[in-house]
Amino acid sequence: MSPSDTRALFATEDGKHYAYPSGEGSRQQVVVDGFAGPVYTQAATQQISQFSYRNDPNTPERPPSYIPNRMNIAFKRGGAEAVYVGQKQGNAHVVVAKEGVHEEWPSLGQLQLAAISPGGVFAYALFQERVGREYVTHMIVDGKQMPGTPYIGAQPTEHAFHEPENGPAHFAYVGRNNRTVEGRMSQFFQVYVDGIPGPEFQTINVRQMPLSFVEIDGKLAVFYLVRKSQESGERVVFQYLDGTTYQSEMGVDVSSVRMNPAKTAVAWLQGPVANANPRISHNTAPTPVPIKVFINGEESFTIDAEPNEVRSLGYSFRLSPDGSRWAIERTIQGGNGTAKFMLVDGLRGPEYSMIERSNFTPGSQRHYFVARNGRSGFVVIDGAEYGPFNRINYLVSSDSGQTIAWHANTDTGGTIYLNGSPATFVDTSVSQFPLTFKPGTEDYIALAGEPEGPFLHIGDEKYSANSRQTSFPTFSPDGSRFAISGEFSTGPGQPGSQYLIDGEPLLTIDENIRVDGQAWKGFSPNNKHFITFANTLEQTEIQNRQAGTVLVDGYELGPLFYDTSRDARAPHFREDGRFSFYCIYDRQIRRVSIDLDAAAEFGKERLAAAQKSGGTTIFTVDPELKLTSIGTTTVRDGNVIYGVAQGGEYGAGALYRVNSDGTDFQVLHTFLGGGEHAQLPSSIVLGDDGYLYGMTGQNSFFMKRPQVAGALFRIRTDGNGYEIVKFYEYSNKFRSSPILEGLAPDGSLLARGPVPNPGNSGTDGLLKIDRQTGEISVIYRASYYPEDGQPVFKTLVPFEDGQDGYYYGYDQRTLYRFQLDGNAPTPIHEFKGSPLDGDAVGEAPIFHGDWLYGITRGGGKNRLGTVYRLKRDGTDYEVLIHQERDQRFVALTAGPAGVWGYRNGQAIVGNRQSRVPFLERLDVLGGEPRILKKTRLSDNLWIEDFEGEPTLFSLSGTEISVVSMDPSATTPPELTTETIPAPPLKDAVLR
Repeated sequence: MSPSDTRALFATEDGKHYAYPSGEGSRQQVVVDGFAGPVYTQAATQQISQFSYRNDPNTPERPPSYIPNRMNIAFKRGGAEAVYVGQKQGNAHVVVAKEGVHEEWPSLGQLQLAAISPGGVFAYALFQERVGREYVTHMIVDGKQMPGTPYIGAQPTEHAFHEPENGPAHFAYVGRNNRTVEGRMSQFFQVYVDGIPGPEFQTINVRQMPLSFVEIDGKLAVFYLVRKSQESGERVVFQYLDGTTYQSEMGVDVSSVRMNPAKTAVAWLQGPVANANPRISHNTAPTPVPIKVFINGEESFTIDAEPNEVRSLGYSFRLSPDGSRWAIERTIQGGNGTAKFMLVDGLRGPEYSMIERSNFTPGSQRHYFVARNGRSGFVVIDGAEYGPFNRINYLVSSDSGQTIAWHANTDTGGTIYLNGSPATFVDTSVSQFPLTFKPGTEDYIALAGEPEGPFLHIGDEKYSANSRQTSFPTFSPDGSRFAISGEFSTGPGQPGSQYLIDGEPLLTIDENIRVDGQAWKGFSPNNKHFITFANTLEQTEIQNRQAGTVLVDGYELGPLFYDTSRDARAPHFREDGRFSFYCIYDRQIRRVSIDLDAAAEFGKERLAAAQKSGGTTIFTVDPELKLTSIGTTTVRDGNVIYGVAQGGEYGAGALYRVNSDGTDFQVLHTFLGGGEHAQLPSSIVLGDDGYLYGMTGQNSFFMKRPQVAGALFRIRTDGNGYEIVKFYEYSNKFRSSPILEGLAPDGSLLARGPVPNPGNSGTDGLLKIDRQTGEISVIYRASYYPEDGQPVFKTLVPFEDGQDGYYYGYDQRTLYRFQLDGNAPTPIHEFKGSPLDGDAVGEAPIFHGDWLYGITRGGGKNRLGTVYRLKRDGTDYEVLIHQERDQRFVALTAGPAGVWGYRNGQAIVGNRQSRVPFLERLDVLGGEPRILKKTRLSDNLWIEDFEGEPTLFSLSGTEISVVSMDPSATTPPELTTETIPAPPLKDAVLR
């Protein structure tokens, strides 16, 4: 009963409460904190709205816009109550769930809106019902139907909420009544506060001024604009909780109404209004009329009318954050043309051709704006003028108001000014994010493009930022640390990093990791660790979606959940210091928690281990050889590696040899392409005669005719004696060349591949190839049908000469051993796929003494496969490990001191984090190192002693790298997951 998509998972910010829809078809429920609610035909499919306020930063005292945040399940303040919509029998019900009780509200018609208030205190719903010829709307707030009106507005501007952290909460809404007056049907509107109605008005203007709670002289009221019958102008109304009101005179200029962010002051201009024009003009009256400034209903100032020869064109009104000060930008037209000037608290300033960005500092103590006369720009602070400038890009204040900063261009370039004095640098531009201040400080923040390159400036400090796509800084709780995402230079020839922490780039993030700048990120409460989410390029088993992961101080913890980095829910820091979040994990909702100190130490240890053994590339192919990859196909002879490389002088590939420590690299043969071979060799085998044998793939463009399916070649291990042994004719029965697997006891090549068949099509089988002539003989033919007298089994993959008189192989679900006498292979173990056994063979098993070790795909108690071992004759079979999602073994190899397993994760290769899995020793038996074959990894990996200790070697691209296998560097950090909820679910109480 768990979703397979984290978009269906909802949790509170503190992670203490969660909810998700469950079930399919017409039987759906919502699970809240482990309690399953009532069954609906549709559950949590209709969204809950929560409207948040967003003030315009240029005019913060103007009415806020309402931004809807819609979700299928919402939580009220505190998180203990979850709200969702359930539908049954054609009716929609709002349901509030708390402590195992799901309270179902009545359905009063068609559900128009289900919402919770911006502060999360109230849940409410609007239902529309048809009564006679018209539709009426009903409102339910916290389960109670609101009285007194058949119509309630559905727009967010028609509702208001007062939701203090402490003290009682209140709500208000607009209602409408229709009734006949003097024989005509008329509409009347009134505001209800906690269900108590106010006076009726012909119009309540919520379009230009939403309902808002304000505190006027310590008394709470709802503030709104109205128009009475037959009036040409609007009025300001303060409606108190007891239903009494203050109403201003008519003639309020609607566009001038301002409310400070703290909602303790409302100001407006009052004067003659013409046709609801947002600008006030004295010329609408026969004689000039002064304009009055009102704050909280009290007249604050009278603006005298201009002389008759000067025409007043309008006003732009600002109110300070504390509501005690005001500023008016006034536009006039006279004999000298149009001019603008500022009136600040009644004091008139000089005239300019243009004024913009008028504002007060956050503490209301200073006023500033940008002005222009002709081509010259100025910044004016409390009447003091700074300039001239060609262009002024930003103008901002620190939180304290002590510092006002702007970026301006002059003829010599761009400069940041602080209270009129230039800062310590000159740049060419400011980009990506606006000039701003570090919260609570006088340190400005800017990303500036200087002649030496882009730099991030935080106060007097600057940091190289080789990126134009840099994010805005994220600061630690105490402000002492910061993090920025982007590509940052770490020095000449050094790779970039996707995060800059405290001015230093993190360890380079693996190329398979993608940090999402929009994903959650933050510092721990103790300021020690930086945490963010990222995406891996691994495709998950659920809808082929990417796997999400967590980065702690830049170190990736491996795939932790199935979804992108933005789909982790409710990331939060617990009281015990651990970092926790919700996610989808193994098709279940899980809560993951991480010990941050252990995770950070884990990353440091791995880096130290890499540096201890050199921690770097020990060999790189000379670029002049033009080889692009040397890790495609390899075979090993002691400490010598023979392999196939891509690229080369003719672009057709090459054969090479190199010692495992990176010394004595030689190109043995460069392929010419065309008639020599079509594709790179798919397999190579080292003979006992000093030759290296290989098989190329099919090509329809061979110059040699007839068309061939591939070719067998050989070359001496010193690079001499290259020759094509045989071309293989292409046909419907023989479409591809065999894959070489090793040597038979008689010295011939052992292979698997297409078998000439007297029937209409080819089939696969086990083959012997004469290495002198290339002639193929069939040891046995694999078949799904017994018509040819052979036993029924799928294509068998031989994986090892056991050097005990037997060869060993497998098909999809069975292990075999056999001899090369033509007799059928003998099954030694068939995987059952039960909770106690694996399902399908995952990787070629490996030998270690008398034992075979292997991995299955699927099966086991977690249905994720197993790690097993058994004796060569099939006895003593046992499952060693039941695979787990976050630490799954993907391959095994025999190395120093035993069998080693590769787990999903990452290690250090060179100076980078790479998607090389963790190594873990499975036993303490001895064994010879060998190159790992037939893995799902892109690199060739093997283990051998290096400088006296077990070391992981990686052959990838054009490099050989080494990594120490110091046990302290292979212990992952403490990470716990728990299924949410622990089954079985509990049924909730319906009320």
